[in-house]
Formats: sequence, C-alpha cells, structure tokens
Amino acid sequence: MDKPKGNAREDILNTAERLFAENGIQNVSLREINAEAGYSAAALHYHFRSRDGLLEALLLKRQEPVMTLRAELLQPLQEERRPSVESLAEALVMPFAHPILNDPETGLTAVKFLFRAYVEQSHHGQIRKTTERSLKTFEPLLARALPDLDQTRRRSRWLLATELTFQGLANMDAIMALSKQSHARKSREQYVQTLITFIAGGLRYRG
Repeated sequence: MDKPKGNAREDILNTAERLFAENGIQNVSLREINAEAGYSAAALHYHFRSRDGLLEALLLKRQEPVMTLRAELLQPLQEERRPSVESLAEALVMPFAHPILNDPETGLTAVKFLFRAYVEQSHHGQIRKTTERSLKTFEPLLARALPDLDQTRRRSRWLLATELTFQGLANMDAIMALSKQSHARKSREQYVQTLITFIAGGLRYRG
C-alpha cells in the first residue's frame, strides 16, 4: 500500500539514491526501493516506467546543478590566455563539493551515488554524454593551461582527476576521521581545498 502523504516521486528518488550509494546500483532491486520508500510497484512504474528511467531521473537531478555551477566557474576563464591549473581543478571539484559543504548528509549521498554511477554504469548513455560534455568543455582550457602536455596525456590526467575527485569526496568522512580532523564546515572546506591543490599538482606534474 502506498504512503498516504508526501511527494511519491521525490521519496522514491531519495530512497533509490541512498540505497544505490550504500550498496551499489546493481545490488539494489526495485522491490527493495519500493519497500524502503513505502510505495507500491505501481507508483515507481507511474513516475519512472522502468529501472533505467529511475536511474536516468536521478542522474539528471544530480548532474544538472553540477553542470550549471561548473559553467559559472569556467565562464571567467574562457577569455584568459593561460588559465591557471588551480582554477580548472576548482571548477572540477567545487560543483560536487558545494552540496556537501551546505548539507553534508545529502551532499555525501549524492556524490557517493554519482561515483557509483561513474564506475558501475560507465556504459549508460547519460554517463557517457556527461563525460564527453565535460571533456569537450575542459579540453581547450587544459590545452592553454598545460601547453607542454600532448592531448593524450592531458585527457588521461583529466579523467584520472575526475575519478580522484569522486573518490576523495565520497570518502571525505573516512579520510577526515583517519587524519583526526573534525567534521565542522571549516574543516570540510580545508579538506576540499587540499583536494583541489592535490589535483592541480597532479595535472601540472612534468613526469
């Protein structure tokens, strides 16, 4: 029986995201999502039609704000002859980190879900489309920022930086606990800045 109140679509999306983030996308059934959210199979089918429809709705929900903030961060760099590597690393990391800084529980769940999707669903059309769009956006800026690197090395390092961003943010709490940092906002901001600096150093490395 369905819940008598609430927004069924958002309830199902939030429940699916949490379960996917915790257990892996392939390890969670639609039946589990329905049971956890408190809705019947008919509700999920009505809003999303299928498992793939549910996954695509979640990806759009989380990726669109990332792309919007990223465009804002990159806009001032478009006219620079040689944008700084740090600015590009910031434009990669901050759109994912911003929700964590504002709402750690929700933001971390979102990043963990996106990391799972990036690793487990790389063949998915929406993931491929977003990855290609990101590369297309960053490549001309990377070419100006890192003129001594050829395209193959720039692309390889950028994809590695993307995966490191997901890993570093998804595992933020565990890494901060191991390094004996508090979970206050200031500590999280310092952690994010360290991640940005680390990624910039890797992109710039001359080896």
